[in-house]
Amino acid sequence: MAKEERENYRENIQFQIVDFEPRFVKHILEILKENFENPWNKNLISNCKISKIVLFKEKPIAYICIDHILDEAEIQMIAVKKEFQGKGVGKFLLKTLIKYLKELEVKKIFLEVNENNETALKFYRRFGFREIYRRKKYYQNKDDAIIMKLDIKEA
Repeated sequence: MAKEERENYRENIQFQIVDFEPRFVKHILEILKENFENPWNKNLISNCKISKIVLFKEKPIAYICIDHILDEAEIQMIAVKKEFQGKGVGKFLLKTLIKYLKELEVKKIFLEVNENNETALKFYRRFGFREIYRRKKYYQNKDDAIIMKLDIKEA
């Protein structure tokens, strides 16, 4: 995937998406710690099949990890640095990845999200993801996991 760039005129911020490089691990770990109770470790980050980083002034501000098999993909992780949330970074990242997955002839994208993560649910629904299944009491705190799917031709 070629570098994707975008300027957010509302905030006058320029974003750039690049492929994962090991030099970004420390920054990604920080982003994940900001966003999750049980963040991934260095090995999980490094072993992702498709992972992209959003840069702002050469520093990582967002991360996405996707598994891809044949015509299906699954978003394993997406996180945006807290100070950049609500500024179009996640939207830019997901929109760019959907375009990239279309080029790989992916037909369906799946993901899992906590039932109480209203912000994420609203975000994914705006892209056309819909709930297809619930894993009851999946998380340690007994919250359900919502499995969502996007038929990529609809995106």
